[in-house]
Amino acid sequence: AMWLDAVEDERWQRVATIGPAQTGKTLIACVVPTLFHLFEHAENVILGVPDAAMAADKWREDLLPIIERTRYRSLLPTSGSSSRGGDPRAAIRFRNGATLRIMTGGAGAKAVAGYTARVLVVTEVDGFGRVASSEETDRLSLLEARTRQYRGQRRIYLECTVTTAQGRI
Repeated sequence: AMWLDAVEDERWQRVATIGPAQTGKTLIACVVPTLFHLFEHAENVILGVPDAAMAADKWREDLLPIIERTRYRSLLPTSGSSSRGGDPRAAIRFRNGATLRIMTGGAGAKAVAGYTARVLVVTEVDGFGRVASSEETDRLSLLEARTRQYRGQRRIYLECTVTTAQGRI
């Protein structure tokens, strides 16, 4: 309950959640804030994932089944490249005007530079590797930079399974 309260509390611009595998972290710390901002606030969300394979999995296994079983199913795209389940490689534009843009940790600066949003949700943060000395090579920093124009209003959610003491979070 305290975590969900933090999602709604605008005082927190950056929220990090860690825990052991198979405890519901992805649902509570990735899916819930993504859907909350996409559908309750009708605002664009960037979903950061370590690689392209995970992008497809997060969309098809975690997000889409939940959307299809809620009142938000009427907001799924009905035409274009985002319809028929959506293509996680492209921006998915919902019928309320909100867009989900999935970006990977493997993308270079140019691949993510053209898209900004107030909300960034990142899953499996340790998959983005160590903090680099150059922002150009630090993939998580590149994703977080996509929210920079929103300054005091941005929302960043980070989620990760506990792996090693040297992990990102």
